[in-house]
Amino acid sequence: QQLSEYLKEALHRELKLKQKMAILQQLLATLLQAAEKSWKVQLDDDALRCKLQSLEAQLHTWAQNHSRDGVKESMMAMQQQKLQYEHVAKEQLQRAIEEKVAAER
Repeated sequence: QQLSEYLKEALHRELKLKQKMAILQQLLATLLQAAEKSWKVQLDDDALRCKLQSLEAQLHTWAQNHSRDGVKESMMAMQQQKLQYEHVAKEQLQRAIEEKVAAER
């Protein structure tokens, strides 16, 4: 009878360990997905930053070759484009954060 109790306890411990292992595997999969999404968002953000820097450099070059009024109009248009790119980047970041939070639940 004592041997039977030991076996029951051992089986119970084994079952608990298997359950913990399954939970850890699920958490690891979720963590990997979140890391991959985070990496993608960072790459997208870097690409948008590069695009903004390129546009700013173009503006600087263009401003050296055009009149003040034309520069003003172009600056306003490019500023609007820059704001639009920043808005898109923020939306992507917000979506990634929301997805990460949802994945963690």
